[in-house]
Amino acid sequence: MAIKKLNEKLFDEIDTLHAEARAALGRNDPGAAARISDEAWAKVPEPKFCWDFSYVFVHRLVEFKRPTGQGLEEVTSIVQAYIASEYCKADNFGSHFLLGTLQFERGNLDEAFEAFKTANQLSGGYCFAGQDQKYRKFHKERKDALKKAARSKPA
Repeated sequence: MAIKKLNEKLFDEIDTLHAEARAALGRNDPGAAARISDEAWAKVPEPKFCWDFSYVFVHRLVEFKRPTGQGLEEVTSIVQAYIASEYCKADNFGSHFLLGTLQFERGNLDEAFEAFKTANQLSGGYCFAGQDQKYRKFHKERKDALKKAARSKPA
């Protein structure tokens, strides 16, 4: 597993597209942000996860596509593939958190909880800092409900 350095010119092209996608979100145009993000992702050479900035590219893909609610199944598959790849470090809580947000937004609450639980364990509770509090609230409520259910089971 050798991480490769992405060609600087190509990195700049992708980074410029990401800046355009961020600007589109700022203009409240999530459709354009998603389209531009897809264009940026298409520029990442195969295999997509072996580059020094692969995690950043995956993160940005989620960041720009999640607000649209469109294409989330495909993006979820990409994040799952990244997590399963040899390039994702075992302690990378961010990838699990991203997966949790996607599963949450798709309504897959059991899968969302498991991803958030993993992210929370790997990060020592830090993964929810600076994030939309609906994810922390969901995780806490689901965790509390599971504890309550376990306590109320007959022995």
